[in-house]
Amino acid sequence: MIFNKATVYGGGLIGSGWAVCFLTHGVNVTVYDLDDEKLEDAKNSIENILNFLMEPGIGVLTQKQKEECLTRINYTHDVKAAVENAEFIQENGPEKLPIKQSIIEAIEEFNSTAIIVSSTSGLLITDIAAKAKYPQRIIAGHPFHPVHLVPLVELAKGDITSQEAIDKAYEFYKEVGKEPVVLLKECKGFIANSVQSALYNAAIDLVSRGVCCVEDVDRAVTFGPGLRWGLMGPYMVLELAGGKAGIRGRMTKYANSDNNIDIEMICDGVNSEFANRTPKQGQDHKGLERYRDEGLIELLKFHGKF
Repeated sequence: MIFNKATVYGGGLIGSGWAVCFLTHGVNVTVYDLDDEKLEDAKNSIENILNFLMEPGIGVLTQKQKEECLTRINYTHDVKAAVENAEFIQENGPEKLPIKQSIIEAIEEFNSTAIIVSSTSGLLITDIAAKAKYPQRIIAGHPFHPVHLVPLVELAKGDITSQEAIDKAYEFYKEVGKEPVVLLKECKGFIANSVQSALYNAAIDLVSRGVCCVEDVDRAVTFGPGLRWGLMGPYMVLELAGGKAGIRGRMTKYANSDNNIDIEMICDGVNSEFANRTPKQGQDHKGLERYRDEGLIELLKFHGKF
C-alpha cells in the first residue's frame, strides 16, 4: 500500500464514505470534524455502512473484518492530531472557496508533505490551492455518491500540481478499489457530471414539454441505455451500435459536417481502450458484444426480468 495513514477531513456524507473505502482496504484512518456531535454522526454513519456490508444478502464483510476495520479508525476535532502524521488527506469541506482555502491553511500549519485531495465537484483546484504554501501537492479527487460503493474518482491537477502527486494519488485510489480517471485539463463539473447534466437537462425538457411523465423518463433510461451504461461507456456503446463497421462506421454514417468531429482521434481512442480492457471485458468487437450480453442478463435478473 503506497499510503498507510489517511486523514478524512470532514466526516459528513462524503467523508464517511471515503473512510469506509479506506478502512476496508487496510488503511489506518483518522476522521476530523469540528466537534463531538459531528464526530458522533460520522461514527454512526461509518458503522451503519459497515453493518450494511455485513448483511447476509450483501456479504461483502465478515464480522471479524468489520471489527478489524474499527481497530484502525480514530476520531478527533483537533486539527494537529488529525493531520500531522497523515500521508494522504481527503478534504471534504463545503463547496465554498474561502472555506476550502481556510482548510488548506489549517492543514499546512501542521503538515507539509502529505498529498491533499479535495472532494470538490464545482471548484477548480487551481483556485483552491491559490493561497497554499505547497500547491504542488494539492489535487482534486471528485468522487461519486455513495462513495463507498461507486468506484469512480475524477482527478485533476491545478496549475502548479506536480505530476508525482497525481501519480501517487492515482496509485493509491487503485489500491483502495477505486476507478480513477485523470482530466487532461481542469473543468468545472469534471467528466461524469458534465455528461450527467446533459441527460438531466433532456429529462426535464421532455417532461416540461409534455412529451412524457416523470416515471416514464426514469423507466426509459433504466431499461434502455442505463442498462448498457452500467456495463460500458458511451464510446463502447457506439462501437457496438456500428455493427461490424464499429464506431468508425457509426460515426461516418451519422457525422454532421458542421460539428468538426475528429473521427480518427475517436477511433484511435477506442482502439486504445480496447487494448486496456481485460479478456473478460472484451478486447475486440466480438468480445465486447459477448461481455455486454452476459452483463445484461445479470442486470435483468436483478430487475426480475429473467
